[in-house]
Amino acid sequence: MLSKIQEKFNVPLYFLSRRLHESGITPTALSFLGLFFSLVSALGYFYFYYNELMKVIAVSFLLLSGLCDALDGALARLYNLTTKFGGIIDSTFDRLGEIAIFSALTVGEIVPVYIGVAAMASSMMVSYIRSRAEIEGIIMKGRGVAERPERLLILIGATIFNQFYLGLLLISILSSMTILQRMWRVYSVCSRGSK
Repeated sequence: MLSKIQEKFNVPLYFLSRRLHESGITPTALSFLGLFFSLVSALGYFYFYYNELMKVIAVSFLLLSGLCDALDGALARLYNLTTKFGGIIDSTFDRLGEIAIFSALTVGEIVPVYIGVAAMASSMMVSYIRSRAEIEGIIMKGRGVAERPERLLILIGATIFNQFYLGLLLISILSSMTILQRMWRVYSVCSRGSK
């Protein structure tokens, strides 16, 4: 959903991308940095109940991870640095970051196992369906109510208000809706015999 209004944020993203390019930063470097920030955020969530400061760390590094995710794509597009390898790295690191965060929330006993697993599994399936469909030439960007930016915003809100159960439940429900929306899109395109 948020990807449909992404154009409104392109000006500041491209401004930051130019500064990063001048500094010699590459899209792949940003992907690695985003993964690192996700892992630090996961540690913050894991130790959340032991130290209230971890809440600030978790949210701050989650935001930085999301920023890196937006910037690596903007930088690649702006300077024509898109590669198949870079796209795979970006997508893989995004998934690893999400797995780390959901695992930290579950293993750290912030949410019950069943809700943590449901949020993780449904989030991964949203990404898998997009990846698999786009191999077949079916565009999925902007399809569904819970792409990665929406899931990050829900998790940030859940952290700020200490509503982790509700937040991950919402992620699970909206991600499941997105799976159905994307499957319907695939069915519709395939039944027409066109992409």
